Amino acid sequence: MFDEAFIDALAKAVAPRLASLIHPHLKAAIVPRYLNLEQAADYLSTTPDGVRGMLRANVFPARKIGARLFIDVEDIDAAMNDAVHYCKTP
Repeated sequence: MFDEAFIDALAKAVAPRLASLIHPHLKAAIVPRYLNLEQAADYLSTTPDGVRGMLRANVFPARKIGARLFIDVEDIDAAMNDAVHYCKTP
C-alpha cells in the first residue's frame, strides 16, 4: 500500500515528536548502588528520619564523604535478610 520511501519519511517525521512525548516518562536505566537518605527512605518505604534512626541503631552502616552520606543497597539488603522473624498465629 505504501512504498518504503514514504514509510521512512513518515518515521523520520514522527520519531522526534514521539520521543519528546515519551522522554519525560522514562526512568533512569542505571540503578545506583549507593543511596542518599531520601533514596534509601524510598527503597525502604520509610522516611529519611526513619533511615537516620536505623543508622543510629546500627541496623546498617553508612559512608560519609565530605558532608554527603551514602548507604550501600547491599548493606540494606543484608540487614533486611538478617531481620527475618516468623510470627506464630494464635
